[in-house]
Amino acid sequence: MFRPIPCELEHRVSPTSARASLRASVTSLAQDLHWIGELVKKVTSDATEREQQFETEAREEREAAERQCLTEEALAQEQRLADEAFAREKHAVTRSIK
Repeated sequence: MFRPIPCELEHRVSPTSARASLRASVTSLAQDLHWIGELVKKVTSDATEREQQFETEAREEREAAERQCLTEEALAQEQRLADEAFAREKHAVTRSIK
């Protein structure tokens, strides 16, 4: 059966006290959620660091491939020049024998 609460037992919260309680709850909640901000910063920092590392590795690989290509070109040019010099020398020797 329903019985009304007697007035002397009824707890009434004043608007000021309700706002203070709400403010305290919000502050407590904000402090409890502070770790989320720190986590997001850490994850973002780690992702940025990984991305920079990947970019550095990719740049180093491109530079190594470019150096390899230049080395191969230089060796090919050196071989061509050596072959030309050998051919000239051979031609000069055969002309002097005649």
